[in-house]
Amino acid sequence: MPPKRKNLDMGNENASKGNSVLNWSKPMDDTLVDAYLHQDIISNKVGGSFTSHAFDNILKDLKENFPDKPINKDKIKNRMKHIKKNWFPCYDLLKNGMSGFGWDPIAEMFTVELEVWQQLIQCKKSKIDQEVLVLKGGLDNIAQAISSSSTKLVKVATLPILEYEVWNLLVGLNVDEENRYAYYFYLVQKPEMLRVLLGCPWEYRKDLLFQMMKGADAENN
Repeated sequence: MPPKRKNLDMGNENASKGNSVLNWSKPMDDTLVDAYLHQDIISNKVGGSFTSHAFDNILKDLKENFPDKPINKDKIKNRMKHIKKNWFPCYDLLKNGMSGFGWDPIAEMFTVELEVWQQLIQCKKSKIDQEVLVLKGGLDNIAQAISSSSTKLVKVATLPILEYEVWNLLVGLNVDEENRYAYYFYLVQKPEMLRVLLGCPWEYRKDLLFQMMKGADAENN
């Protein structure tokens, strides 16, 4: 039993190390890139991808140079993804042969002529201004559409008369109390039908209201 507990503790310790936060330094990045380059040179690849043996060698190189760091294969792969993500834009900059750009191997930084840099800034600014104008135009169109839709919705949803006036209308049409509540709820919930009713001459409104309610009952059934 004790040995098993010891093994479990060692497993937890290893897991803890594997999950530790790893802060990469420039010397570590340089070693990582050199290790990848070496594995590429000796063709430790299959179908364009590094083999498991290649990653074993890369991990070994890093552990030998930085024995106190919690390095593992997953962290190596994630770091290389990060490096590539930042490297590709720089590579494209030089690959496309942009006039005025260069690389200083001693200072390890890009160099560019002042005139070229100013032109690039102006070009970028113009592009941003154009994108802002397009975005503003799109937002204006959206706002106009929302405003138009809101106006239509308010026009449809708003009652042409107040609720108590609807009730008084039913009383004035001599709608019996047994049906008055149902008619009232119907007209309040159907502003467009209430408008139709109000547009009808007074002497025909009661008959029209009965026809409306018959139609509503038929739809519900």
